[in-house]
Amino acid sequence: MYQDYFGLNSKPFGIVPDTRFLFLSDSHKEAIAHLVYALNEKNGFVQLTGEVGVGKTMACRYILANIPQDIDVALILNPRIDEISLLRTLCQELDIPFDNAQKTNELTQVLNTKLLDAHANGRHTILIIDEAQNLPKRTLEQLRLLTNLETDTQKLLRIILIGQPELGELLSAHDMRQVAQRITSRYHLTTLGAEETEQYIRHRISVAGCHQALFSKAATRKIHKLTEGTPRLINLLCDHALIGAYSLNSREVTPSIVKKAAKEALPNTQYESIHPRSKLVPALLVLLFVLALFVALRPDIQQTLSQYWQPAPGNVHSPAEKPASPTETPKPAVMEELASDTAGASSGTMKPEPEPEPAPEPAPEPAPVFPEAASMPNLSPEKLEAMKKEADVDFRLGIPAGGEG
Repeated sequence: MYQDYFGLNSKPFGIVPDTRFLFLSDSHKEAIAHLVYALNEKNGFVQLTGEVGVGKTMACRYILANIPQDIDVALILNPRIDEISLLRTLCQELDIPFDNAQKTNELTQVLNTKLLDAHANGRHTILIIDEAQNLPKRTLEQLRLLTNLETDTQKLLRIILIGQPELGELLSAHDMRQVAQRITSRYHLTTLGAEETEQYIRHRISVAGCHQALFSKAATRKIHKLTEGTPRLINLLCDHALIGAYSLNSREVTPSIVKKAAKEALPNTQYESIHPRSKLVPALLVLLFVLALFVALRPDIQQTLSQYWQPAPGNVHSPAEKPASPTETPKPAVMEELASDTAGASSGTMKPEPEPEPAPEPAPEPAPVFPEAASMPNLSPEKLEAMKKEADVDFRLGIPAGGEG
């Protein structure tokens, strides 16, 4: 798609291990040196480990492409097999005829005969197992038994185990100690540094036929930061970055193009490094949850916080709601009331007295029995008493007051 635009004769950043593009970093040189050692060594196992995508398979294919003529190689790429399947696969790889009805001990004897014939003819046999971390323990034990096929001076079968770091964990188990003790060489392949990443990108572009700098230095630093120097991820990101530059009609890949390409090319775990704040929100939510749980389990904290977060109407704390000073001693209720009255007097404002309840209205007095008394204020007491008696007599006789007899 972009090859003609940038003057490339092949795709420089494929994910298939192509030995034409092999970049020998310091770590890759050491890894290949250990594999070459395994070709010449006549004893035991060799172990090569490394994270996903660092170039273990590339190093293995480089060795296979440069294998000496006197070495027969058996390569197993899918090691999740049992013991009998391991022996059958090994016979197939070495062109040894066998019968599917043959059992483990019979296949082992067939292999032993073939290996002895190869040794007599000056040939050596090497078994390479990729993704060896997937080997079942029983199959690993069968491999150990195969290394017992030997002469007085050397092993008839040399084994190279290539896998992820989990392979080392598998072999460190107590029940695998017999296998671990037969490993004569171990090496762990690491990722590329910042300068090696820039050299790696230039190397692959040069092998593809372009001798111009298609990536700015800032872009290569961004690529290293996002991929952490893993060659497979570098290939994915660079390929998408070249597509982005081509679509923008740009002759150079810039950091902004790399950042946009990373959203499409890299796994989410790698792309999170572009947006570190994406991890901050969940962390804050967890912190708030823990804080709320802590407060909920501490009633004393709830009481302290309620004094500050529940003010009285008017945003003014009443004396009862105002938090006490650490130096103050609590006062009895009567003392607080006296102190409040004293404070009110000193400030010129007395505490208002409660209004008395209204007195009940008096019952209406009965009308006078003789209304004439209201118009005669100068009557003597004797005369008034005589009039009362007279009126009483008239009332009992049914004569209206003031009427004629």
